[in-house]
Amino acid sequence: FDKFKNVSAKRFFEDFLVRKHKIRNLVIGEDFRFGKGAIGDVRLLRKLCQERGVRLDVVREKIFNGRKISTSLVKKLLLEGDVGTVRKLLGKFYSVMGSKVRGRKISSSIGFPTINILREKNRIYPEGVFAVRVSSSAGDFRAVANVGRSPTFGLKDVFEFHLLRPFPKGALRCRRFEIFFIGFIRRAKRFATTAGLSARIKKDVEIAEKRFLRFAKF
Repeated sequence: FDKFKNVSAKRFFEDFLVRKHKIRNLVIGEDFRFGKGAIGDVRLLRKLCQERGVRLDVVREKIFNGRKISTSLVKKLLLEGDVGTVRKLLGKFYSVMGSKVRGRKISSSIGFPTINILREKNRIYPEGVFAVRVSSSAGDFRAVANVGRSPTFGLKDVFEFHLLRPFPKGALRCRRFEIFFIGFIRRAKRFATTAGLSARIKKDVEIAEKRFLRFAKF
């Protein structure tokens, strides 16, 4: 951030977009601002693009339920776990990529083995329990994911999913996944016993299959 906050709009365009990234086409919103002090606007950007032969597409403001669709709104909804509304705003299911990491085998001990995923930097992760679809090199499958915390075991920064049957042969050996958030089930909760947690996960699976995953199409 320190590298860019004092860079003028013209220098940002010339040095960063044109020279470094050799940009050929820009797509922006009509309220887009850039450069030091947010001085750069659509008018200036259009002039700079014309000079450099860069195509510029300006997307008009869109409204959903009386609110402007924006990055800030999408981020807010994701942090609230409202992946259903996010899908309507994006026109697709929100997804994140993740690599498999070794877990503590806690979930396996209570009857619901999971694949643990490394949370990547600069990604927004909705927190809670979700019905998800997972894409892998072995094929796509359904799952229930827990993202954020596991209060019963005092764990933070958790990202794990329990595969629902049937799932592709070889899915457990895959190292990289794309996780699509289909529906929000519940917030994280601390259970007094592992038996209580196990019973709740069983219910989460039933909710995922009946309410969300049966109708999720790609």
